[in-house]
Parts: sequence; C-alpha cells; structure tokens
Amino acid sequence: MQNWKFKQYKNVVYSFLDSCSEGMREALVRRLDLLSERGNELREPFTKSLGPGLFELRGKADNKEARLAFIFMPNRTICFVHAFFKKTRTTSSNDIKFAKKNKKIVEKGEEKTHGFNHIH
Repeated sequence: MQNWKFKQYKNVVYSFLDSCSEGMREALVRRLDLLSERGNELREPFTKSLGPGLFELRGKADNKEARLAFIFMPNRTICFVHAFFKKTRTTSSNDIKFAKKNKKIVEKGEEKTHGFNHIH
C-alpha cells in the first residue's frame, strides 16, 4: 500500500527538528516513518487526538517530550500545523489553541502548505 505524504504549514517541522537534540530528532524521524506507513491506523502511544480533526504525533528522548500536531487531508496526506515541547503533565491549552488556529488556516486554504521529506 502507498505511504502517506507529508505537508507542513510554514516549515513548522523543519524548524522544530532543527531545534531538537540529535536523540529527539532521531526519535521523531522514527515516529514520522511509522505515521507515513500507517497513517490514520496509527494509535496510542504514538498518536493521540487533540480534539475534532486534530492529532499529535508523540516523541520522547532525553527526558523531554515533543509533539507534532497534524491533520488528515485528502489523497493520503498529513499536514503538520504546530510543533512543541510538552512541559507539563497535560498538553498546554495555548499549544492546542495555536494548533487549532493553524488548522483552520490550512483547511480554508488561506496559506499554502509545503511538502517535505521527513528524512531531514
């Protein structure tokens, strides 16, 4: 079966990966591989819903937790709309609000998204 394609809003993934340690970057790339292969069939502990139509890809390394917020789009495409380090036990409401705001922008087509190769 064909792998899922990735897009990103405003280079959110590349910028985030550049800010990560090597260990975190490797952990997230492995998770991106899984998401590319399994798409909407991938479940916890790898992904989790952040609300209607919004999900997070979860990575952990170096005693830190990272999240890549994404949405599913037509034609087996996943678009990442926000990336952040989780600093508390629960996901910050500000991060969720920011991801929802970007989700709406992408869904309305107000700004162009860009494809990316997750082997960065």
